[in-house]
Amino acid sequence: MRIPSILKSTLFAAAATVLGTGAALAGPLGVNLPSNFYFDTTTSYETLVTAGNPVLTGVFQVNNIKNQVTAATSYTYGDNGVFLTGYFTGFTLSGVIPGATSTTLTFTGGTLSYYANSSNVFTNHAGSPAADIAAQTAAGQLWLQLAPEVLDANGTTLVITLNGLNPTTTSFTSSNAFALADVVGGAAAPFLDSNAFTNLFGNQTPDVVFSGSATQSAIGACGSDFQVCGSNNASAEVIPEPVTLSIFGAGLVGAAALRRRKAKKA
Repeated sequence: MRIPSILKSTLFAAAATVLGTGAALAGPLGVNLPSNFYFDTTTSYETLVTAGNPVLTGVFQVNNIKNQVTAATSYTYGDNGVFLTGYFTGFTLSGVIPGATSTTLTFTGGTLSYYANSSNVFTNHAGSPAADIAAQTAAGQLWLQLAPEVLDANGTTLVITLNGLNPTTTSFTSSNAFALADVVGGAAAPFLDSNAFTNLFGNQTPDVVFSGSATQSAIGACGSDFQVCGSNNASAEVIPEPVTLSIFGAGLVGAAALRRRKAKKA
């Protein structure tokens, strides 16, 4: 086979890897990632936000991570002996907007962090939300840290819509949450810091779209430390491994060099 043919094959293989074929990438700390678009599903446990307790705090388990295009699973909780969990805190209630059929809560501030542990240390009943967070962070390694982007001029970073809210008892039947976030740290940061999305407010480019749903449950149903539980998910674009990009770049350089040699011969 001639060198140009070998080069073409190398370029094609590298390009296929860069664009994504559905295969999983060997990700950070043993958590495999999809080769293009990322989607995770989690089970979450949250505090009930009230006027007397205005800060939203919660913990979650990452059930699985999938390729958003092909639905192929790259990671399931406990794979490779890695238990990926996380927590969010610091989201402070800033507004309550009543509606005909639902009530909107707005929050400012907040952080969201993922931790990789070598054993299943996750708990929602250690005595307090702070104790539940401490259980997973004490021996775990920071896998990813996210900072929410501001969504409007009021500094809103999280929007939660409550359905079926009873103003007297503050109980509700279901809720939906939405936030946009930037990758700011953790072992997975180089893979997910893509600026792939658009936040029209402030012309920002978030890395992660966060959404969720939850219901208020009877005491004990969400663990003794939480009153609300449900599921959340995060969507992101995975950046190809640096070595793949290097191979691809080397191939382009080689192709340019061959073109120059051919031009000189002509």
